[in-house]
Amino acid sequence: MKVGGVQEISTLDWPGRTCTVVFFQGCNLRCPWCQNPGLISQDGGRKMGKEDLREFLRKAGRLVDSVLVSGGEPTLQPDGILELAGICGELGMELGMETNGTLPHRLEGLLSHLSFVSVDVKAPLSDGSLYLRAIGGGPEGVEERVRRTLEILRDSGLPFEVRTTVVPTLNANPEIVDRLARDLRGLADSLCLLQFRPSGVLDPSYRRLGAPTREEMLSLGRVARRWLGRVRIYTFEAGLEEL
Repeated sequence: MKVGGVQEISTLDWPGRTCTVVFFQGCNLRCPWCQNPGLISQDGGRKMGKEDLREFLRKAGRLVDSVLVSGGEPTLQPDGILELAGICGELGMELGMETNGTLPHRLEGLLSHLSFVSVDVKAPLSDGSLYLRAIGGGPEGVEERVRRTLEILRDSGLPFEVRTTVVPTLNANPEIVDRLARDLRGLADSLCLLQFRPSGVLDPSYRRLGAPTREEMLSLGRVARRWLGRVRIYTFEAGLEEL
Protein backbone atom coordinates (compact mmCIF):
# COMPACT_ATOMS: atom_id res chain seq x y z
CA MET A 1 0.00 0.00 0.00
CA LYS A 2 1.19 3.52 -0.84
CA VAL A 3 0.02 5.61 2.09
CA GLY A 4 0.11 9.39 2.39
CA GLY A 5 -0.83 9.52 6.07
CA VAL A 6 -3.00 8.12 8.84
CA GLN A 7 -5.40 9.92 11.19
CA GLU A 8 -5.81 7.77 14.25
CA ILE A 9 -9.18 9.14 15.38
CA SER A 10 -11.90 10.93 13.40
CA THR A 11 -15.44 11.65 14.55
CA LEU A 12 -16.47 13.37 11.28
CA ASP A 13 -15.70 11.09 8.35
CA TRP A 14 -18.09 8.20 9.03
CA PRO A 15 -21.54 9.30 10.23
CA GLY A 16 -22.29 7.90 13.65
CA ARG A 17 -18.88 6.27 14.09
CA THR A 18 -15.44 7.08 15.41
CA CYS A 19 -12.90 5.72 12.94
CA THR A 20 -9.28 5.67 11.89
CA VAL A 21 -8.64 7.27 8.47
CA VAL A 22 -5.97 5.83 6.16
CA PHE A 23 -5.06 8.20 3.30
CA PHE A 24 -3.96 6.32 0.18
CA GLN A 25 -1.45 8.20 -1.96
CA GLY A 26 -2.28 9.19 -5.54
CA CYS A 27 -5.27 10.75 -7.30
CA ASN A 28 -6.53 10.72 -10.89
CA LEU A 29 -7.99 14.26 -10.62
CA ARG A 30 -6.34 17.67 -10.32
CA CYS A 31 -9.03 19.75 -8.63
CA PRO A 32 -7.59 23.30 -8.44
CA TRP A 33 -9.18 23.78 -5.00
CA CYS A 34 -7.85 20.45 -3.66
CA GLN A 35 -7.15 20.78 0.06
CA ASN A 36 -4.82 17.76 0.19
CA PRO A 37 -2.49 18.46 -2.78
CA GLY A 38 0.31 16.46 -1.18
CA LEU A 39 -1.73 13.31 -1.79
CA ILE A 40 -2.15 13.80 -5.55
CA SER A 41 1.16 12.48 -6.91
CA GLN A 42 1.51 8.71 -7.03
CA ASP A 43 5.24 9.24 -6.45
CA GLY A 44 4.63 10.67 -2.98
CA GLY A 45 3.76 8.99 0.30
CA ARG A 46 5.42 5.86 1.61
CA LYS A 47 4.97 2.16 1.18
CA MET A 48 3.31 0.56 4.17
CA GLY A 49 3.41 -3.19 4.62
CA LYS A 50 0.61 -5.35 5.96
CA GLU A 51 2.34 -6.02 9.24
CA ASP A 52 3.01 -2.32 9.94
CA LEU A 53 -0.58 -1.41 9.19
CA ARG A 54 -1.95 -4.36 11.15
CA GLU A 55 0.04 -3.32 14.22
CA PHE A 56 -1.07 0.31 13.89
CA LEU A 57 -4.74 -0.66 13.57
CA ARG A 58 -4.47 -3.18 16.39
CA LYS A 59 -3.44 -0.35 18.72
CA ALA A 60 -6.01 2.05 17.25
CA GLY A 61 -8.68 -0.61 17.81
CA ARG A 62 -8.61 0.18 21.51
CA LEU A 63 -10.38 3.44 20.63
CA VAL A 64 -12.19 2.81 17.32
CA ASP A 65 -14.06 -0.06 15.67
CA SER A 66 -13.82 1.00 12.04
CA VAL A 67 -11.40 2.23 9.36
CA LEU A 68 -12.11 4.66 6.53
CA VAL A 69 -9.77 4.62 3.53
CA SER A 70 -9.51 7.99 1.80
CA GLY A 71 -7.00 9.76 -0.39
CA GLY A 72 -6.05 10.81 -2.94
CA GLU A 73 -8.26 8.28 -4.65
CA PRO A 74 -8.21 4.86 -2.98
CA THR A 75 -9.68 2.93 -5.93
CA LEU A 76 -6.37 3.50 -7.74
CA GLN A 77 -4.99 0.87 -5.32
CA PRO A 78 -7.66 -1.85 -5.32
CA ASP A 79 -5.23 -4.52 -4.16
CA GLY A 80 -4.29 -2.32 -1.23
CA ILE A 81 -7.95 -1.95 -0.27
CA LEU A 82 -8.35 -5.74 -0.35
CA GLU A 83 -5.28 -6.11 1.89
CA LEU A 84 -6.72 -3.51 4.26
CA ALA A 85 -10.09 -5.28 4.22
CA GLY A 86 -8.37 -8.50 5.24
CA ILE A 87 -6.63 -6.80 8.15
CA CYS A 88 -9.90 -5.20 9.28
CA GLY A 89 -11.58 -8.61 9.15
CA GLU A 90 -8.86 -10.13 11.33
CA LEU A 91 -9.23 -7.34 13.88
CA GLY A 92 -13.03 -7.26 13.88
CA MET A 93 -13.13 -3.76 12.39
CA GLU A 94 -15.42 -2.49 9.65
CA LEU A 95 -14.06 -0.80 6.52
CA GLY A 96 -15.46 2.25 4.73
CA MET A 97 -14.18 4.29 1.80
CA GLU A 98 -14.23 7.86 0.51
CA THR A 99 -14.01 8.09 -3.30
CA ASN A 100 -14.36 10.63 -6.10
CA GLY A 101 -16.56 8.12 -7.91
CA THR A 102 -14.75 8.25 -11.25
CA LEU A 103 -13.85 4.54 -11.34
CA PRO A 104 -17.20 2.76 -10.87
CA HIS A 105 -15.90 -0.59 -12.17
CA ARG A 106 -13.24 -0.60 -9.45
CA LEU A 107 -15.74 0.33 -6.75
CA GLU A 108 -18.16 -2.38 -7.85
CA GLY A 109 -15.51 -5.04 -7.27
CA LEU A 110 -14.84 -3.78 -3.75
CA LEU A 111 -18.37 -3.32 -2.41
CA SER A 112 -18.58 -6.69 -0.68
CA HIS A 113 -15.66 -5.63 1.56
CA LEU A 114 -17.14 -2.26 2.56
CA SER A 115 -19.69 -1.15 5.15
CA PHE A 116 -19.95 2.52 4.12
CA VAL A 117 -18.98 4.74 1.17
CA SER A 118 -18.88 8.51 0.75
CA VAL A 119 -18.73 9.97 -2.76
CA ASP A 120 -17.30 13.41 -3.48
CA VAL A 121 -19.57 14.98 -6.09
CA LYS A 122 -17.96 18.20 -7.27
CA ALA A 123 -20.76 19.85 -9.27
CA PRO A 124 -24.19 19.14 -10.78
CA LEU A 125 -24.14 15.88 -12.73
CA SER A 126 -26.06 17.59 -15.52
CA ASP A 127 -23.29 20.16 -16.12
CA GLY A 128 -20.30 18.47 -17.75
CA SER A 129 -18.41 21.71 -18.42
CA LEU A 130 -18.65 22.87 -14.81
CA TYR A 131 -17.65 19.42 -13.61
CA LEU A 132 -14.50 19.59 -15.75
CA ARG A 133 -13.69 23.02 -14.30
CA ALA A 134 -14.14 21.67 -10.79
CA ILE A 135 -11.74 18.75 -11.37
CA GLY A 136 -9.10 20.73 -13.25
CA GLY A 137 -9.90 19.37 -16.72
CA GLY A 138 -9.62 15.89 -18.16
CA PRO A 139 -11.63 13.68 -20.49
CA GLU A 140 -15.29 14.50 -21.01
CA GLY A 141 -17.91 12.30 -19.41
CA VAL A 142 -16.43 12.15 -15.90
CA GLU A 143 -19.78 13.21 -14.43
CA GLU A 144 -21.43 10.18 -16.09
CA ARG A 145 -18.95 7.87 -14.41
CA VAL A 146 -19.82 9.50 -11.08
CA ARG A 147 -23.51 8.99 -11.86
CA ARG A 148 -22.80 5.31 -12.53
CA THR A 149 -21.04 5.03 -9.16
CA LEU A 150 -24.11 6.43 -7.43
CA GLU A 151 -26.37 4.02 -9.31
CA ILE A 152 -24.21 1.09 -8.19
CA LEU A 153 -24.33 2.25 -4.58
CA ARG A 154 -28.07 2.91 -4.68
CA ASP A 155 -28.75 -0.56 -6.03
CA SER A 156 -26.36 -2.24 -3.59
CA GLY A 157 -28.25 -1.17 -0.46
CA LEU A 158 -24.93 -0.19 1.17
CA PRO A 159 -25.07 2.92 3.39
CA PHE A 160 -23.51 5.87 1.53
CA GLU A 161 -23.39 9.65 1.54
CA VAL A 162 -22.68 12.28 -1.10
CA ARG A 163 -20.32 15.06 -0.10
CA THR A 164 -19.73 18.35 -1.89
CA THR A 165 -17.14 20.97 -1.00
CA VAL A 166 -18.67 24.43 -1.45
CA VAL A 167 -16.07 26.46 -3.37
CA PRO A 168 -16.47 30.16 -4.27
CA THR A 169 -16.40 30.81 -8.06
CA LEU A 170 -17.35 27.16 -8.75
CA ASN A 171 -20.45 25.96 -6.92
CA ALA A 172 -21.07 28.31 -3.99
CA ASN A 173 -24.38 29.71 -5.16
CA PRO A 174 -28.00 28.68 -4.66
CA GLU A 175 -28.74 27.97 -8.33
CA ILE A 176 -25.87 25.51 -8.67
CA VAL A 177 -26.60 23.79 -5.34
CA ASP A 178 -30.25 23.52 -6.37
CA ARG A 179 -29.25 21.78 -9.63
CA LEU A 180 -26.80 19.52 -7.81
CA ALA A 181 -29.44 18.40 -5.32
CA ARG A 182 -32.05 17.89 -8.04
CA ASP A 183 -29.58 15.79 -10.04
CA LEU A 184 -29.11 13.56 -6.99
CA ARG A 185 -32.81 12.75 -6.66
CA GLY A 186 -33.34 9.06 -7.23
CA LEU A 187 -29.61 8.41 -6.82
CA ALA A 188 -28.91 9.45 -3.23
CA ASP A 189 -30.83 10.77 -0.26
CA SER A 190 -28.00 12.07 1.93
CA LEU A 191 -25.81 15.10 1.15
CA CYS A 192 -23.15 16.81 3.26
CA LEU A 193 -21.96 20.26 2.20
CA LEU A 194 -18.40 20.98 3.30
CA GLN A 195 -16.94 24.44 3.84
CA PHE A 196 -14.03 25.23 1.49
CA ARG A 197 -10.68 26.08 3.11
CA PRO A 198 -8.42 28.43 1.12
CA SER A 199 -5.14 27.52 2.81
CA GLY A 200 -2.75 25.10 1.15
CA VAL A 201 -4.85 24.39 -1.95
CA LEU A 202 -3.37 23.18 -5.24
CA ASP A 203 -4.00 26.29 -7.36
CA PRO A 204 -2.51 29.41 -5.70
CA SER A 205 -5.29 31.60 -7.13
CA TYR A 206 -7.81 29.76 -4.93
CA ARG A 207 -5.83 30.72 -1.84
CA ARG A 208 -7.10 34.28 -2.29
CA LEU A 209 -10.73 33.18 -1.94
CA GLY A 210 -12.56 33.45 1.35
CA ALA A 211 -14.27 30.50 2.97
CA PRO A 212 -18.08 30.58 2.77
CA THR A 213 -19.58 31.76 6.05
CA ARG A 214 -21.68 29.50 8.24
CA GLU A 215 -24.74 31.56 7.32
CA GLU A 216 -24.04 31.04 3.61
CA MET A 217 -23.58 27.30 4.18
CA LEU A 218 -26.86 27.09 6.10
CA SER A 219 -28.66 28.91 3.30
CA LEU A 220 -27.24 26.54 0.67
CA GLY A 221 -28.10 23.57 2.85
CA ARG A 222 -31.72 24.70 2.99
CA VAL A 223 -31.77 24.87 -0.81
CA ALA A 224 -30.53 21.27 -1.06
CA ARG A 225 -32.99 20.15 1.60
CA ARG A 226 -35.89 20.93 -0.75
CA TRP A 227 -34.90 17.90 -2.81
CA LEU A 228 -33.14 15.45 -0.47
CA GLY A 229 -34.16 13.62 2.68
CA ARG A 230 -31.03 14.35 4.70
CA VAL A 231 -28.71 17.35 4.41
CA ARG A 232 -25.84 18.25 6.72
CA ILE A 233 -23.30 21.06 6.59
CA TYR A 234 -19.80 21.22 8.02
CA THR A 235 -18.19 24.52 9.01
CA PHE A 236 -15.17 25.34 11.11
CA GLU A 237 -17.31 27.63 13.23
CA ALA A 238 -19.88 25.05 14.31
CA GLY A 239 -18.77 21.61 13.08
CA LEU A 240 -21.43 19.26 11.69
CA GLU A 241 -25.02 20.49 11.68
CA GLU A 242 -28.06 18.68 10.35
CA LEU A 243 -30.82 20.68 8.69
